[in-house]
Amino acid sequence: MALQLSNLFNAGKDSGMSGTGKRAFYAMLSRNTSSTWHGAAFYDRSVVGAIFNAGYPGEYNTYSPSHIVYNENSTYQYYNAIWGPVYGGTQSQPSTNGTTNWVNSTNASGEFGNAMVDAYSDGTLSSVYNRYSGDSSVKHTLNYSAINSDHSNKRIVYILYSGVIRAVDRLYGSYHVPMYNTADFSVPSLNGSMTGSASYHAGRKELTIISYVTSGGSFNCFTYQNVDFDKYPDPYVALNRAEVVRVDATLSLSTNWGNNSDSYYNLKPVTTDNGNVYVSVFNEGTSLILYRFTRSGTAAITGTYITALGTTTSYGRDQGANYGQRMITSRDGTSVATFCPYYYYGAGIRCFMIDKTNNTYTTFSQNSSGAGCMTIPYGDSGWSFAMGQNMYSSNYTGSFVHSKWSKTAAGGFSQESSNQYWPYFTGPNTTNYPGFTQVTDYVLLQDNASGPK
Repeated sequence: MALQLSNLFNAGKDSGMSGTGKRAFYAMLSRNTSSTWHGAAFYDRSVVGAIFNAGYPGEYNTYSPSHIVYNENSTYQYYNAIWGPVYGGTQSQPSTNGTTNWVNSTNASGEFGNAMVDAYSDGTLSSVYNRYSGDSSVKHTLNYSAINSDHSNKRIVYILYSGVIRAVDRLYGSYHVPMYNTADFSVPSLNGSMTGSASYHAGRKELTIISYVTSGGSFNCFTYQNVDFDKYPDPYVALNRAEVVRVDATLSLSTNWGNNSDSYYNLKPVTTDNGNVYVSVFNEGTSLILYRFTRSGTAAITGTYITALGTTTSYGRDQGANYGQRMITSRDGTSVATFCPYYYYGAGIRCFMIDKTNNTYTTFSQNSSGAGCMTIPYGDSGWSFAMGQNMYSSNYTGSFVHSKWSKTAAGGFSQESSNQYWPYFTGPNTTNYPGFTQVTDYVLLQDNASGPK
């Protein structure tokens, strides 16, 4: 079931979903251990548009399973080969399983799509194991290590992991090795435990990296100037160029600080067009905090406390790769969503939608203690949130798109819609908590009904 690049990107040779020539933008994912129904339903750019319903029935209110890609148990199509044998099903709520290894948890979302499976715009499903043999947490690690960046080659994702800036293939790459024909850049003096704590701004040609020093909110801020990832996509080449200048400063983020692994090593900085840097910090079990700072050479920096979104008991990076804050960059690179669960094992959400163009932000919160709330990019610069609640015969509206948010010219994000229910969904006709995700190649698609031309 490997994805064929020739079908995806060759002009005039794109067969799309089921030979229609059209591309899916989103996928609903279901792996249910109490049934032989395991698969994915695909949706168009409207998030809930059912233009790819090749399964049955045609209407949601007949309460029967409806699949585009149907993974039944058979010799050559065993569903565990797709979903991963170490992962559980979606028949239980993420808050009651004792794990976030679930397709429907808040933590399953990320820059590389859902952590449980690769779902592509032509309807192809691929196991996370195809990214690296034997590593069940490969996409979780990719998602928390990804930095936000608005470079032009969207096939490349840059990650900060184990002391290096690494280029990774969005479609197939692993955090273990750099992308073909690229090499890692080892960041001098960087705390090797930092993950995803960097931001690249192509217009400013700046790479900003935050490095933990000591408890209480003490960090270093490394600013690499004159970095051109568009001209030199290999990070080793780009960051070793003679014109690149590094400026170091101390950074204090002490106000309302919480001392824990996520707030030390998994911060998410976002550089805006005017040079300000927002920093999203998950204080485990307490809040998602937003700071902002400006830089002035090597002078000491004090981050300004902006706001905090309170959480209840919730887990961070110290509990493993499946936990902690995540980040996604919009398709056009002008906005970034940072988010964490509200409750325990990936239920509910706290989110900052950061508008890089206008140097502002909008918040989104959902207080569920029994269902994941998955963050997905919407259009070029907006965001949407999908609830992973129970869907079965008498409760087909249990899972829904909570809301869509569009970036405004005045700054920030405006809620475009309220709850929208799925016009069709994956089976089975029993307790079922499907997940939702943007397709893995989402940023490579054009925002039109037909996909790439």
